Amino acid sequence: LTPVTLELGGKCPVVIDGSADVSNAARRVVWAAFLNSGQTCVRPDYVLCVDGTYEAFVAALKKEIVRQYGSDAHASKDLGRVVKAHPQHMLGLSSLLKSCSAHIIHGGDAREAEHYMEPTVLGFGHDLGAFEASPAMQREIFG
Repeated sequence: LTPVTLELGGKCPVVIDGSADVSNAARRVVWAAFLNSGQTCVRPDYVLCVDGTYEAFVAALKKEIVRQYGSDAHASKDLGRVVKAHPQHMLGLSSLLKSCSAHIIHGGDAREAEHYMEPTVLGFGHDLGAFEASPAMQREIFG
């Protein structure tokens, strides 16, 4: 046997079940998802909540985003910007955000000239069809 390390990049899920401490889970998801403006290959990309945990987790997630980045994330010194070396990527992120606007439950501000993307949460509730059809679920976002 040969030891190896595998990168699990792509669409990285988080599962929240009934035994989870939702506040702790939200703290960890916010840190990991928005670290380096989400530009890491192993960032949590979506969260699956077991029945009965969705509302509590979403509330904790919104609260944690404000705790980590303030009520005006644009002014936060802890929130990075999208890498400027790839301007088309920022345009793609803005376009993706617009196409998913009906499902934004937190954030949603994108300022292309500043390469700023507010920490944004899309919520689909129990609508699995909308979740699966969302443009955000069709590829790795990397941002």
